Amino acid sequence: MENNELKQMQIEEAKKRLGILVKQGLMQEVKDTFEKDGIAYYSCNGGILYWLTENNNCDHLVEVVKRFEEERNSLVYKAILSNTTIGEMLSLLYVSPHIEEWSQDKEELKEGLPLVWVENLSDPHCSEFGCIGIKTSMGGLVRIA
Repeated sequence: MENNELKQMQIEEAKKRLGILVKQGLMQEVKDTFEKDGIAYYSCNGGILYWLTENNNCDHLVEVVKRFEEERNSLVYKAILSNTTIGEMLSLLYVSPHIEEWSQDKEELKEGLPLVWVENLSDPHCSEFGCIGIKTSMGGLVRIA
């Protein structure tokens, strides 16, 4: 499969996943903006939404996303920024290139337990893949576990 074909499939899959999150309380605008402009949002401070773009004073977050997408051939469709006792974490909800896993990924998302890449912004060497607990709040997402 060619890379462009995979990317288009990942975009369609991301739309489906955002649709799942909208049904759970995510603002429709998040899905609409992704569909129209390809712009993902990140949530922080209890669910407040921000565009994940370079002109939104979050260049360092955009760089993390771009690096992850390039290195892992994945597509980030939503992110959650969390301040924890061990540092600042950016949890990336993404569509992997592994099509055979997408069905399971959607089921885990419906349960509020998606597999994500967690970038430890305070100590990047401690970044890793893992399942986190999420819920909607104020139209955005928060990490609960």
